[in-house]
Amino acid sequence: IPFDAPDPAVYCSRSTGIQQAAGDGVPVACPPVLWLAPRSVHLRWGRQGLPEDLPHAPLWWLGGGWREFPTVAAPHAQAQSSYVPRRFEPPWRAGAMLRPVLAPLEVGPGLDNLEAGGPDVVRLMRALLCQSGSSLWARPQVGGEWRLYPEALDCQLSRTEAFEVQHGDRYVLLLRGHGGGGGGLDTVLLFDVARNEFLPPVGLTRPMVAGHVGEAPVRWRPVDGPWGGGSPKLALRAWLVESTPDYVLFLAPVSRDGAQRSPDDPHSALHFVGYDGEVVSHHLACNPKHLTIQRYDTYFLLVKDPHEHPGGEDNACMDDHWHPSYPRVAGWLLAADDVSVPPLPIHLPDRRAGFGAGTTSGGAWSLAIARGNLEELAPSHHLRQDASQRLYLLEDGPVLRLWASRRLDDAFDALHEQHTMDGRRLLRHALDFAALPQSGLEVGSAGGAWLLWSPDLRHLARLAVAGPGAGKL
Repeated sequence: IPFDAPDPAVYCSRSTGIQQAAGDGVPVACPPVLWLAPRSVHLRWGRQGLPEDLPHAPLWWLGGGWREFPTVAAPHAQAQSSYVPRRFEPPWRAGAMLRPVLAPLEVGPGLDNLEAGGPDVVRLMRALLCQSGSSLWARPQVGGEWRLYPEALDCQLSRTEAFEVQHGDRYVLLLRGHGGGGGGLDTVLLFDVARNEFLPPVGLTRPMVAGHVGEAPVRWRPVDGPWGGGSPKLALRAWLVESTPDYVLFLAPVSRDGAQRSPDDPHSALHFVGYDGEVVSHHLACNPKHLTIQRYDTYFLLVKDPHEHPGGEDNACMDDHWHPSYPRVAGWLLAADDVSVPPLPIHLPDRRAGFGAGTTSGGAWSLAIARGNLEELAPSHHLRQDASQRLYLLEDGPVLRLWASRRLDDAFDALHEQHTMDGRRLLRHALDFAALPQSGLEVGSAGGAWLLWSPDLRHLARLAVAGPGAGKL
């Protein structure tokens, strides 16, 4: 029986066996399963160099209550190492990228024949590249002259990767410098083979997302800079989040007006570059160093760190980079099958509803997506067995509590019509939460030690900011 399972893995395997026995045409209604894991992959260390004890034993949620994992005797095995996240490289993160190969019969720029020597030339399908010191040259494989990139670059062609666009008419180049492993801040260029020139890979992102109920019409103050509001740069500094044969996804630091000025810009931008040449960009009012990207089958869940905009600090968002409504935003939800739809904001529950009781800043929290039926939140008795995906919020403070949202597909599909003096507007409501009955558990800790995990999660990505540089993904 699945409900007698001692841990989430056994429960999921038993539920999968029942579903396979029933067939794909008969959906089996099962409650959602979630579990807690320490925020840090490694053990936390105290001031004396000794490992700190976790505030309480890890728990997991099934249906109507919290459950404990089987007791183990090893020190710190209470964290259940089988359920602690581990670092790995997903095969689809860089599986669709091309690598250059040496072209020994091609002559470099400024040379007449191979006997003159010169730097090596590499080929990327229909494009040729050549590097001489900090200078980068490119040209089509057939015809055309060598084109010099107008700025000096610190890169190594042997570590360069590329994404083919428009059947080889364009190439998105990812240049990496000498030293350091993968996952760092790459230099992204766009070379147009048909025009034989370098073009800006992306444009400026919009500093506000319109079309959401309650979204403040923020009028950003101008940003001081040499080219604020001008044309985009030819180079983009960004992290590669995901690559498929259909698109590549970049995370880039930007200023509040959508322009990139330095790797320390306070806002984030997501850039989707498709195979057919389309570019979709979304602006997120969150520092990329405090942003976690969770990947699910059909969604990207973008979660802010709880300390990014503390709710108890009235002056936390009084500078020009933020808006006073941002402490209520916990993250954003983006549909992977239609990235052109702006990310849906996720709002934290109101303190009047009991969220963050007993704390001055609202406490810590964590987000995850899971599928399963919730009879207590069903809008009617006909939907009591509805097992669609929902968003779950863990309130991690003196009281451990779970909150759940409405169905995610309803949140994206529901459009609300508003008639104003300026005409008709179509709006979408942000995601909010309702407390699950009997999920409150007094643990008597300050909170912030646990993350919420779900079996639906593929992987997550965030920046490791320890050490020099802008951080590695």
